[in-house]
Amino acid sequence: MSKMDHLFVQAAMSQNLLNAEQAHFCISKSALECSRSATVVAVEEGFMNTQTVAEVYQSIPVNESPVKVFSLSEEMLSEDDWELRFTALVKEKGLVSDEVLEACQQEKKKLEKEGHYPQMGALLYTSGCLSREDLLRLYDELSSGGKEPKVLEEEFSYAEFSPPRIRKLGRKKPKRRKIEEAEMDAQISTEAEIMFGRIEEVLEKSYSSGTPSSEVIATEDVLDELDRIELELEREEQEAARQATRRISPSNELSTALEGMLSSDSGSNLDKLTETLQLLVKKLDEPLDSSRSTDEATVDSGEDLAEQMEEDLEESELHRLAKGYRQVKEAELKRVLKKGGVLEKCFIPELNMVDRKFSPKLSLENCIIGNLDLARSQFENHVSFKGSQIFYKAILRETCFHKDAIFKDCRFHNGADFTKTEVKGKASFNASAFLRFVSFNRSVFGKKAIFTRCYFAKGVKFAEVPFASGASFNDIFVDHRFYIEKCKFEAESTFSGARFSDIADFSRSTFAKEINFKGTNFARWASFKSVKFKDDVNFNTMQVAGDISFTWATFYGLINLSACCAERNVNFHHITLKDDAAFSFKDAYLGRLFIGQKRLIGRIQSHNQLDYRTARTEYGLLKNNFREINEYDKEDWAYLMEKRMARLALPLNGPKNVLKRFFGWLALDVACGYGTNPLKIFLTSLVTLLAFSLFYLSMSGEFVPSGDLAYPRQTFSGPSLSFLDSVQLSFRTFTNASVEGWVPYTDSWVNYIMMVESFIGFFVMTILVVTFSRKVIR
Repeated sequence: MSKMDHLFVQAAMSQNLLNAEQAHFCISKSALECSRSATVVAVEEGFMNTQTVAEVYQSIPVNESPVKVFSLSEEMLSEDDWELRFTALVKEKGLVSDEVLEACQQEKKKLEKEGHYPQMGALLYTSGCLSREDLLRLYDELSSGGKEPKVLEEEFSYAEFSPPRIRKLGRKKPKRRKIEEAEMDAQISTEAEIMFGRIEEVLEKSYSSGTPSSEVIATEDVLDELDRIELELEREEQEAARQATRRISPSNELSTALEGMLSSDSGSNLDKLTETLQLLVKKLDEPLDSSRSTDEATVDSGEDLAEQMEEDLEESELHRLAKGYRQVKEAELKRVLKKGGVLEKCFIPELNMVDRKFSPKLSLENCIIGNLDLARSQFENHVSFKGSQIFYKAILRETCFHKDAIFKDCRFHNGADFTKTEVKGKASFNASAFLRFVSFNRSVFGKKAIFTRCYFAKGVKFAEVPFASGASFNDIFVDHRFYIEKCKFEAESTFSGARFSDIADFSRSTFAKEINFKGTNFARWASFKSVKFKDDVNFNTMQVAGDISFTWATFYGLINLSACCAERNVNFHHITLKDDAAFSFKDAYLGRLFIGQKRLIGRIQSHNQLDYRTARTEYGLLKNNFREINEYDKEDWAYLMEKRMARLALPLNGPKNVLKRFFGWLALDVACGYGTNPLKIFLTSLVTLLAFSLFYLSMSGEFVPSGDLAYPRQTFSGPSLSFLDSVQLSFRTFTNASVEGWVPYTDSWVNYIMMVESFIGFFVMTILVVTFSRKVIR
C-alpha cells in the first residue's frame, strides 16, 4: 500500500465512513495484492461509492511530510556492484525472506521502466521490511566505516511511486505479555464487579435509615457516571477500535475503605464514601498504564496497522477458542513431556520443543495449542494430539515418530509443515482440517498413512514421499491445489470418494499395488503424467469436469474406466502397455478420448473375456468418440468391431441363428467389412467375376453369339465360348451392361444363374460406390 492509501483509510475512519473491520479488510486486501489500492477494494466490496471516495480524497491534507528514505552519497552509488553486495548481505544475514527480496526486485524493475531509479535499501525500508537500525548497520558494514548514508526528506519521495507494503512471511508467535495482560484485565473486571456490589449495599443501608441526604444523591450520580463509562467501554470493544481504553484499577486503600464502610450500620461514613467514589472515577478517567506501549494504545498506520490488527484479531480468536479450557502452566507441561501423561481439554499457549528427545508416551487430546514447534525432535513412544486445535502454524519439520503418531480430528488453523517428517508407526490424520497450506514434502511413512475425511482448505503437497504400507485418502476434500509428485505407494492405496475443487497432480508417482479412485470427483483438471501403475487401477464412477492426462504413463494391469464421466479431454498419448494391460469402458462417458488404435487392439477386457454384449457397447462408445474427434479410420475400426461383437453375441441355439451368423460373417464381414473397407469390396467383386466366368466356361455349350441365336441348337456349328469370352460375359452380367456378345439359349437353365450374378453385382456395386464415396467425402 502507498502512503496515500493509509491517509485515505484514516480519513474515512475519522468520518465514520469505514468501521474498524472494513478498514482492516481494505488494508489487508491491498497489502496482499500489491496491484490493488485500498480505494479500489473499498469500492469493489461496496463499502463506499466513487463519489464518497472523491470527497474523502479532497479532505486529505496535501502538505503531508514525505516519507524518510535512506540514500547513499553519489560516490558510493557509483560502484556498479553496490546493489549486488547489499542484496547478498541482506540474504546472508537472513533479515528478509527470498520472496520479499524477489518482490522488491520486481518493483525496482517496474519503477526503472517508468524512469525512476530507487535503491534496494530504500525500497526495503519504505515497505517496512527493514528497520532504521538494520539499514544503517548494513550500510555501515558495506562502506567499511567510510561514507555515511544520509536521509532524504524532500518533496520528491519514494512514497509517490507507491512501492508495495511487502508482508513479512510467517506468523508471529503470541506475546506472553499480552496473554498476561488479558488475564489481568479479566481479574480487574471481576474485582470491579465486586466493588460495585459493595457500593450498592452501602446505598441500600443509607436508604433504609431514612430520607437520603445530599451525599447519597451525589453518590447516585457517580454510579450513573460509572454505568455510562461501562457502556462506552463495551461499545468500543464491540467495534474492535484500537483507541485509548480505560480500565478500573482498584487499589488496596479503596478496598480497605469499602470494607470499613460495609462494617458500619449507618450512613455516617457517607463523606468517606463520596471521597472513595471520586477516587474511583479518577482512576477510571486515567489512560492506560505506562507499562503498555503507545503503539498498543493508538491506531498504527500503513502495514503496521494491518499486521497489528490481524495479530490482535488472531489473539482474540485464540482466547475465544480457549475459553473454558484450563491453562497449563509451564512447569506442568515440562513435567508431562518429561515423565509422560495425559493432558485433556487444556489450553497450551506455547509448545516449543526443538531438537528434543521424548521417551514417554504423550497424549495431548482435545487441547488448544497456540504455537506448536517440534522441529527435529524425537518421539520414542506413541504420541496423540487427537481432537486438538493448533492455532498458529504447526512446525514438525524433520520430526521423527518412532511409533504411532495420532492427529485424528485435529484442526490446524494456520497450516502445518511436516517436511522430512518420519513416522515409523501408523500415521493417522483422519477427519483433520488444515485451514492453510500444509507440506508433507520428503516425509516418510513406515506404516499405513490415513488421511480419510481430511479437509485441505488451501492445498497440500506430497513430494518424494514413500508410503511403505500404502495410504488412505478416502472422502478427502481439497479446496485448493493438490500435489502428489514422485511419491511411491508400495501397498494398496485408495482415493475413493475424494473431492478436488482445484487441480490435482499425481505426476511421476509410482503405484506398486492396486490403486482405487472409485467415485473421485475432479472439479478441474487432473494429471497422471509419467505415472507407473504396476497393478490394476480403478477409476470406476470417477467424475472429471476438466481435462485428465495419462501421457507417458505405464500400465501393467486393468485400466477400469467403467461408468467414468469425463466431460472434456482424456489423453492417453504415448502410454506404455505391458502384457496384461487392458481397458474397460463399460457405461463410460468420455468427452474426447485421445488414444492410438494399436493400443486398443486386443486390450478390451470384455472382448478378451468373451463377454460380447459388453464389448459391443464399449466399441460403440469408442466409435462415437472417434467420430467426435474426427478420427474416421479409428471410427471405422470401432464400428467393425461393434458389428462383429453383435454377430458373436447371437446364441447358437438353432439353425436360424447358425445360418444368420454364417451369412453375416461371409456376406458382411468377409465380403465388405460391414461397409468400412472399399478395397475388400473391390476384391470381392473380382472374385465374384472370376467365379462366374469359370462357371460359364464350363457351360460353353449353352451359349451362342447373339447374332446366331436364331439357329437351332443341333444345327449350330460356330466357334465355342473361350475364357476371355466367359470373362466378358460375366462382367456384362455383373454390371448389368447391355453390350452385344455371347448369350444363352432361351430355354437354357443358365439364364437363372446369370440372374443371380446380376443381383449380386447390383448389390456389391452399390456398396462399393457408397463406401468409396463416404471415404472421399469425409
